[in-house]
Amino acid sequence: MPEGTKVDLPEDKFLISKDNNIQAVRQARFEGGELKVVIRFVQTTTLVTANAYNEMKGFYKSMTDMLNEPIVLKLQN
Repeated sequence: MPEGTKVDLPEDKFLISKDNNIQAVRQARFEGGELKVVIRFVQTTTLVTANAYNEMKGFYKSMTDMLNEPIVLKLQN
């Protein structure tokens, strides 16, 4: 990154499903002129019942929203 670049990072986020079977983490850091983004996703269930579908769908919607949050780079004069 050019010297003087200002970086607006989204806050770290940790999402955990109600049944604790799905976890998603996003952390972003700007250190030493390098942008580092860590994304961790863990899903321990493979079978989803019809009763649990809407909850899982909501979790994936929240996770997608989290991953689409922007990182803004501003070059200052």
